[in-house]
Amino acid sequence: ATVAKLVAELGAGIWQFRHAITRQVLLEAIGPSRQIRYHQRIADALTANYGPDNVLHLGRRAHHLCRAAHPGSTTEAVHAALAAASARLEQLDSGEALQHVTDGLTALALDPNASPATEAELHLLAAHTHLHRFDHPSRLDAAFKAEQCARRCGSGRLLAQAALIRTAFWTQGTLDDHTVPLLLEALDALGDTETELRSELVANLSGWAGVAGAAMTDEVRKLLTGDAVELAAQAVDLAQEAQSPTCEVAALGALFVAKWCGPFVDEQLAIADQIEAVDHSSAEIMALRWRLAPLMIIGDRTGLRSGAKQLLDRATDIRSRHLQAFALQCEAADALLDARFEDASALGAAAVERARNHANFELVYQSQLFWIAYERNELPLLLPFVAAAAAEHDSN
Repeated sequence: ATVAKLVAELGAGIWQFRHAITRQVLLEAIGPSRQIRYHQRIADALTANYGPDNVLHLGRRAHHLCRAAHPGSTTEAVHAALAAASARLEQLDSGEALQHVTDGLTALALDPNASPATEAELHLLAAHTHLHRFDHPSRLDAAFKAEQCARRCGSGRLLAQAALIRTAFWTQGTLDDHTVPLLLEALDALGDTETELRSELVANLSGWAGVAGAAMTDEVRKLLTGDAVELAAQAVDLAQEAQSPTCEVAALGALFVAKWCGPFVDEQLAIADQIEAVDHSSAEIMALRWRLAPLMIIGDRTGLRSGAKQLLDRATDIRSRHLQAFALQCEAADALLDARFEDASALGAAAVERARNHANFELVYQSQLFWIAYERNELPLLLPFVAAAAAEHDSN
């Protein structure tokens, strides 16, 4: 095959077809039954040589097991797909993670007695993968499917996880009548256990109550047990009880947002200090992020410039486009206050570019460009921003 140039040798014992059509023709000649047997033999060989949990071969093993799956023999394939998808997601390879989830769901569909809990786990992984890809419609769809599966198997934990991923991004989402009842249903399903998950759910509730409170119907609002500040404080207490630094950072962030107005600037800065004191890898960068807004309000230009530069450097290190956008927005605001309009315009445009696919954040940064254009008396530049704002208003 090598001499005939049908395959190319990539390394010791590793070959690849030169053309996809050659591979397809040979597969069709083998037939489905033999394909299943060959895939199973390859999976068995990978397991024998490297074990079932070897990170370097999780993907290949899952690929072959899923293609070897058939009615009555799907469990190993589905669990391999779950493991491979989780590993790829941890390595920020959302494309391959999504392919493993799809393979796992395809294998699971061959089992008439498939576990709804396992299906929920696959849909949850799909939702997190779509989150990494900023595909929010697909995230919501996958989370909704996970939510349905969680109810079928009566799992409060899975329902809570589905509720969290479905109601994520409360700082840029659009409130619907399903959001608050779903979070409350998940809290009820958890009971008094699972304090870590309860903290995350209550923090999300606080976020929606604070950011989208004005959009709530009276019927939804009366379901809440307190206002945004009270709910965020509950979330902080639960996170500390659970001894979860991750949840504590998130809950303190919700508390910061709940106090988002001028008279609370000192309290916001104190909360940012609390966040920085949490023993967690994200604490420093999140404290930097939260601290910038009150610095802007009180006019601490030196602190604003220094903090924005630090945040931009750290956000670039961890490849967080959203945090890069926020830092650039702060630098644009500082330039605008100095009447450095060219710099402000360039920084604002860079913030909008980094915020792509973060719908409301992108609109916020576009509105800043609107004001920069207004200050420069560039009226033709205002029209696209007005049109974008009007379209976003209609869609929400």
